[in-house]
This record gives sequence, structure tokens and C-alpha cells, in this order.
Amino acid sequence: MKQIAFFWFILTSNFAIAQVIHKKIEAYRTETSPIIDGVIEPELWSHLPKAKNWSQLEPINGEPERLNQKSEVQFMYDDRALYIGAMFYDSSPDSIFT
Repeated sequence: MKQIAFFWFILTSNFAIAQVIHKKIEAYRTETSPIIDGVIEPELWSHLPKAKNWSQLEPINGEPERLNQKSEVQFMYDDRALYIGAMFYDSSPDSIFT
């Protein structure tokens, strides 16, 4: 019984810590669908809010993202799809495998 109680304590305490920060981002309806070509059209995306200020997993879990490694994600939708626009910055783009 003590093992179950200890397990429950560990499980719920970790869950509670993980739930402290709540982030929210909205998807906005669009009348003009974006072209799916890897280019973010400023006229469609510039007015949308950006999900940013992420936490990193590595090298130090939970620390804020590094300034030169930031990420920004935006969402819009229409009657056919959910569109996700994302910009991922990298201080060493030449090290990215293609």
C-alpha cells in the first residue's frame, strides 16, 4: 500500500508541476487559402498572433528558448483545412541536413 501511495504522490506532483504554465493561441478564419509552397505570404500571415517564447527540451529542459534559436508558429483555417505557418530560426543553418 505504501508503494501505491508513493507512486500516486510522484505521479500527481509531476503532473501538477507540468500544468503550471498555460499557453493559448487562436486560429483565425481566412477567406483566402494560403498557397502551400513553403513561403509565408505576409498579406495573409502578418496580422495573426504568433505562438512564441517556447521552452527548450535540450540542453536544459524547461529553460527559455535561446534567442538565436527562436520559433514562431501561427494558425489559420477555412472550410477545408487548418493551416500552420511556422518560422524556425537557426544560428547555424549550414548544419541542417537537407
